Amino acid sequence: MKIKSTSEITNPKIRAAIEVADREQNPKVKVDYFFAPKVETTPAKRIRQSSKEPTKLELRFRAEILNPEFVAGMIDGIKEQSLTFKLGNGVRYTPDFIAWSAENRMLCYEVKGPHAFDGALEKLKVAAALYPQITWWLYWIFDGEWQHQLVLA
Repeated sequence: MKIKSTSEITNPKIRAAIEVADREQNPKVKVDYFFAPKVETTPAKRIRQSSKEPTKLELRFRAEILNPEFVAGMIDGIKEQSLTFKLGNGVRYTPDFIAWSAENRMLCYEVKGPHAFDGALEKLKVAAALYPQITWWLYWIFDGEWQHQLVLA
């Protein structure tokens, strides 16, 4: 779109600069009469995605607990935060790791550091009660050693 007169320019600062340059006919001032409308280069997100990386403790858990069990053939198909469970009234819970046992039973693992946030363990207990067909495990570190507990429904 080419602009035929400065009256078509809505921005007063740009219009004034062009008019001054035209009046003075200053060859040092370059005036571009083509003003394209501002186009957003990045469109709005269409898919809600999380870029959450695993914590150092979760990486350590995978390396020290899950990977040896995987190599030994005790578990299969380890996934990190791949499923979210609906607990009710808009509350959701996503376990840290999901795997399948040799008997083809789903195993969910939650790894907690020394400071577990309020509600995190409660969500784990509610998920275990709502989905009893899944085996739920809670892991944490105490005095440098991994501790674990089977979460009962």
